[in-house]
Amino acid sequence: MNVADLLKDLQSRYEQAMARADDLRRQIEHLTSALADAENRLADLAPARKIVQEITPDGIAPTPPSRPLPTSRFWTPSISTPDQPFRVRELHELLGWPTDDPP
Repeated sequence: MNVADLLKDLQSRYEQAMARADDLRRQIEHLTSALADAENRLADLAPARKIVQEITPDGIAPTPPSRPLPTSRFWTPSISTPDQPFRVRELHELLGWPTDDPP
């Protein structure tokens, strides 16, 4: 390998390293911003948590209702059988809506 080839190889490696460093700088900038957003959200939630703990007995947060959300009764069948089409008629039946055709 002659000196010119060596210099070209070094230049190529230098450019690759610079591109990688630039990419990492962009990632750091994005992560720094995301971290600041998360920390701000935590700061916003802390007073609410404190209030809930103060107004509940023994500082225990109230438990959410044990019954499923109303939407789960029609989403669950469609999720459990993704290979089968979910028909409008089935949705109407699950919601308790009329299923007969309009006159």
